[in-house]
Amino acid sequence: MSQPEATNKAVFNAISWHLYVAAIVFTILAMFCATLGPLFLFDVMKTADGKPGTEAGVAMSIITIPIALVALLGWFNVYVRLKPLLRICEEELEINVIGASNLDGVPLIPNLVHIACLFCLYKDSRPKLAGSHGRRSVASKLKG
Repeated sequence: MSQPEATNKAVFNAISWHLYVAAIVFTILAMFCATLGPLFLFDVMKTADGKPGTEAGVAMSIITIPIALVALLGWFNVYVRLKPLLRICEEELEINVIGASNLDGVPLIPNLVHIACLFCLYKDSRPKLAGSHGRRSVASKLKG
């Protein structure tokens, strides 16, 4: 009987717990604003002194959109980091290049803001691979 060939794989995932926390917090905050905004706006709920809370309803309904967009960006960052960053197999090395910055391709972002974001997130100290984003497979003979 032939035994199945053992494949030695080493998988390295990104640390992403802080992205989960941010995505969950902003999602809860967006749901809170999306629920309470219309309730105040249509006088289903009133303020503590019994007056209508129309101003609070308008503010909460408007702020729901940017908070939901931040939550969506957080969930996108979580999704991108689900795949392993580095996978070492017997005959190949797979590298998942996530990207340089969240601000790449966003129009009307000043260069100083982009550089400050890169500096604060330590993105410029990572080794860069030439070419585009995505999964790469580097075939090499690891056996003598």
